[in-house]
Order: sequence, then structure tokens, then C-alpha cells
Amino acid sequence: MFFNFINKKRKPKIIAYEEHKIDKNLIDKYALRIINRLSYFGYEAYIVGGAIRDLLCGRKPKDFDVVTNATPRQIKYVFNNSRIIGRRFKLVHIYFGSSIIETATFRKAENIAEDKKASKKEEIEENYSKSNSRTNADTIYGTIEEDFERRDFTLNSLYYDPANETIIDFVDGYEDIKKRVITPIQDASKSFKEDPVRMLRAVKYGALLDFTIKKPVFKKIKKHAYLLKNISSSRLYEEICKIFKSLKAKEIFIALEEAGLLEYFIPFLSEDLKGNEKEKIVKYMEKMDQLLRDDENINTNIYWAILLFCRMKNYKRAILTYRKQAEIIFACKENMSKMSIPINVIDYTSRVFVLLFKLEEENNPRTDKKRFLKNINIYETVKILEIVSDNLENIIFWKSMEIKKIIPESPPNIVQKDKKFHFYKRNSSKKPKKAITTKNFNQENM
Repeated sequence: MFFNFINKKRKPKIIAYEEHKIDKNLIDKYALRIINRLSYFGYEAYIVGGAIRDLLCGRKPKDFDVVTNATPRQIKYVFNNSRIIGRRFKLVHIYFGSSIIETATFRKAENIAEDKKASKKEEIEENYSKSNSRTNADTIYGTIEEDFERRDFTLNSLYYDPANETIIDFVDGYEDIKKRVITPIQDASKSFKEDPVRMLRAVKYGALLDFTIKKPVFKKIKKHAYLLKNISSSRLYEEICKIFKSLKAKEIFIALEEAGLLEYFIPFLSEDLKGNEKEKIVKYMEKMDQLLRDDENINTNIYWAILLFCRMKNYKRAILTYRKQAEIIFACKENMSKMSIPINVIDYTSRVFVLLFKLEEENNPRTDKKRFLKNINIYETVKILEIVSDNLENIIFWKSMEIKKIIPESPPNIVQKDKKFHFYKRNSSKKPKKAITTKNFNQENM
């Protein structure tokens, strides 16, 4: 059941600028442009969710999401630089160069469970995608008073109106942020059963923002942790990527382990944190987070090498025959393939491991090691070497090389235009072949 203030449909609190003190200059200019244009066409539009939460917590938001009462088709009509995405519930991506602002329509809360059932039935999903009638849209889209009910936590349910610089708060989310408390909008059990990923996000917000999860809610997280088994591994992988980029992965992974979620999230890491290598893994993660803070050029995928290192250390300073290299690649795939990690990330991690152990191979003279400088993964591998190696002399040698990140060049026969790749042959001396017709066939064979 929803809380009483939701059932009573209590009027929202309007929090003025004098109280929240959010500087409008900190808000993405493209998000403001979208809201102004939608308002010009007579629609409501607000910034919603994590961006407002982060601004109130003194953090720099990574994304600014816009919500409006305009339907996706209406948004598309207003913005030529937009694209409708999604199948069951459609969103609009509005493009400004390399920036993308996600814009959604107010949605009714009661359709969340129905949409999930519909996704499992191909007939319902097909009918949904084909139907464009206004009556169908009315059953999905709602008002701002209905939209807040479908959100996960009170701290993510604040709406910012840049026109008068006020925050609209239906669920006391502003007070929860001031108290640094994480509160589900619905009953915790119902919310977590409806979408188990909310348990991951609750723990992540707690570690990332230093917020408190109340004991009753934390107990329900531990109780319903097994529900993560039902979540697709690709969706869990997206959450892992967000954790890597948070720059506080160590705190988040430890909190997930304490909540009993990590064994369903990254099974091999949960096993290692329960073993004798826990202190070493925690130390590696802490150094990795600091490295990502200091160096923006680092590929966050190297975090997998840090998490897997204790399982791969048996190959350290070994003679890397082709068979040994094949064993390293197989070990990486065995641990990572269970989580629907893209094959290119698995290949990248295995290549980094092979190069890492080659850099520490004692039998190779240093003059011979210089051939590795042309390797495309040398920059990230040397950074990992600084974290995990205990051979100080070897670290000093590689740091003295002043290695720079190698950016791969695109193939010469590929041209990128409007985010699409066009393949063609350059400087081709051959004339294009003509279509064979009765006339030219007779001429060529006379």
C-alpha cells in the first residue's frame, strides 16, 4: 500500500529558492532550453530525479532528465533534433551535439506491474507497439500528481521548475535529503518485489551519498536479496558500469556485500571478500577509485582487472607460453561470461592481464620490454602495475618511460557522418559496372 499522504493525494510542498538555494547556473543549459521551448508550446516541463538530489547534496550531476505532460510524438514535433526510443514506454532523446537530454512523459504508477507482465507476452507487446490510439496513451501517461508515485525513493521524486526556481515535493523528499535518509515511496517489500534493482540503488545511494537506510528497510533488502536472480544480467551489468564511474566503487561493493546483494550481483567478488584476500582486494579498489579521480583518460573497464587480480595472481612472473596465455584468457571468460558482460570487455580484460604479466616477466631484459610500448593497452596496464605490483624497481622503470595513452585511429575506409558509418572504397580506379540489359548485353557480345 502507498503511504497515507499518497492515498489522500496531499497537495505538494512548494520549496522556494530562498530555502533550497540551488544555483540555476549549475543546471545544464540544454535542459533549460528544452523546458523553455516546451513551455512556449504550452506544455508543463520540469527537471526531475537524480540531478535535483545531487544539487541539494552539493554534488555535480552527471545527467539532467526532463519530464513533461507532452507525449513523445508531441515532443518529437517540437524538437527536430530528437529521436523516440523504447517499446513499451517510449522516451525521447534530444540531441545537442554530443550531449543527450532524456525527456519523458508523465506516467501513471499503476501500469508498472502491467507493463512487466506485458513484456513477457509477445502478443501484448506487439499490440502495444502497434497501437497509436489516444485511448491507449491515456492508460499509460498521466499527470505530475500520478507520475511521482511510480518513482523509487523520495529523494528521487523532486521536480524543479526553472521558471520560478521552485522545487515541487509530493513525498517529503526534500526533508529526507536534509535528514540524509533513504525512504521508499511505496511499502519496501512491494517496491522491491516490483523491481529488485531498487535494492541495489538504495544501497548504492547510501554508500555514495553517505545516507542512512532505516533498519526495517535494510532488513527487507536482506530478506528479498534473492529476487535479483530474476533480473536480466545485461541490466545488472549496466548498474556495475555506473558503480565503476561513481568513483566510490569500494564503498558501494562493501555495502552490497553487507546487504547480501553482492553474491547475486558479482558472484566471484562476493566469494573473494569472504576469503583471506579481502584486505588486499579492498586496498586495490581504494587505489583504483583514486586513480579514476586523478586521471580522466583511464578506461573504466580496467576495474575488472583489479577485481579479478587475486584470482589471476598465480600467473604472475610465470613464463608466458602460448598455453599459459590461453589459460589466462579462459580464466577471464569463465569468471566474467556469467554476468552478460560484452565480449569486447572480456577480451580487453584478458589482453590487459597477458600484457601485465609480460611486463613483470623476469626473464625478459629491459631492452626487450620496450617493444611493449606500441601496445594499445600499455597505458592502462602500467597503471594497474603501479597498484598491484610489489616490484618497486620494475614500477620505476615503466614510470620513467612517460607512457601516453594510445588512441586507435579509425580505418581509412570508414567515414562517420550523422552517427552512422558509411563504407566505401577510396580512390577506386575501376568504373562502376552497368546493369545488364538486353541492349548492352547484345552490344558486348557482338
